[in-house]
Amino acid sequence: MTEEFHDMTDIQLAERANAGLSGQGANVEMMRRLRDALIQAHKATNLLNSRLLWCTVAIFGVTLLQLVVAICVFVQSS
Repeated sequence: MTEEFHDMTDIQLAERANAGLSGQGANVEMMRRLRDALIQAHKATNLLNSRLLWCTVAIFGVTLLQLVVAICVFVQSS
């Protein structure tokens, strides 16, 4: 893959790819860019997923704490 394709915009690559067989390098570059974007999206999704998991655990812990406090208040008032 030449540096020529690497420096082109996505629109230029699409036009070059539609030009015929001479544009096969453009197709390869577009696929590489797509793969890189998918990898970045996957990493971001994994990061956000782990943050949501820890938020869920924290909310569950606070809920249990509230339950314990409510039971203690109920027992003391009885």
